[in-house]
Amino acid sequence: MLAAVVGTVLVAGTVSGAPKLGTQVPEATTATACQGVVVVVDPGALPADGDSLQDGLVACALRDPSAPGTDGLDVLRDAGVQVEGTAQWGAAFVCRVEGRPASSETILVPDVGALQETCDRTPSALAYWTLWTAAPGGAWTYAQTGAGDMDLVPGAALGLVFAVGEDGPEPPSLSAGAARTGTATDGWTWRASSADDATSSGSEDAEGRRSRTSADTVLPVVGATLVVVLVLASLALARRRR
Repeated sequence: MLAAVVGTVLVAGTVSGAPKLGTQVPEATTATACQGVVVVVDPGALPADGDSLQDGLVACALRDPSAPGTDGLDVLRDAGVQVEGTAQWGAAFVCRVEGRPASSETILVPDVGALQETCDRTPSALAYWTLWTAAPGGAWTYAQTGAGDMDLVPGAALGLVFAVGEDGPEPPSLSAGAARTGTATDGWTWRASSADDATSSGSEDAEGRRSRTSADTVLPVVGATLVVVLVLASLALARRRR
C-alpha cells in the first residue's frame, strides 16, 4: 500500500473545505485500560511538535464487550481522532492525523530530501501514514484492507504510523497489549473517551447503516410501483376513449 487507505468508498475529503473525521475529546491525565477498540497514533518519522502528536497518542472507542464489530472509520470517529483525507480522493486515503503533517511542515526523506504534503492528491509513496491492526490479545500486523472495510471487535486495536523512505514500514512503537491495558511508557498522550458514547455505540452504528440500506432499497421499489400504476391508468383511459 502506497498510503494508508481508510476506506473503499470515496467520501467527502478534508482538504479545501471538506470535513474532518473525528471529534476532539478531552485528554486523559492518566492511562487507563480501553473497554472497546484502542487507537494508537505514532508520529514515527515526523519531527517533534509541541502542539500536536509530540510523542504519540492513545485513544479509545468505547464498546460493549458483546457489541458487533465496526469499521475503522467508526472507531476513529468514536475515539475522537482527527483524520483528514485528500482533495482528490476524500477520506479514501489518510493524509493528516491530528493535523500532521501540516501543509507548512517539512518532511525529511532519506536520500531524497525535503517534502511538503499538500493533501491535494494521493500522499507520496515516500512519506505517508501506514495502517496497522491487532486482534484481541494479538500483536500488530500491517493492514491488508482500508479502515472502512475492517471489522474491529471490542478488544481489537487500530494503529497509524507515519513512515518515510523506501524501507518497509514499522508497526507502532507502543505494543497493542500495552495500549489496551494502559501500561504504556512515559511520553504518550492518553485521550479520554466520553462515557456518553459508550457501550451501545457499535450497535447503534450498525443499526444506522441498516436503516440507510433499508431506505435505499425501499425508495426505488416505491418509485417503480408508482410508474407501473400510472402506465396502467393511462392504458385504461385510452381504452375508454375508444
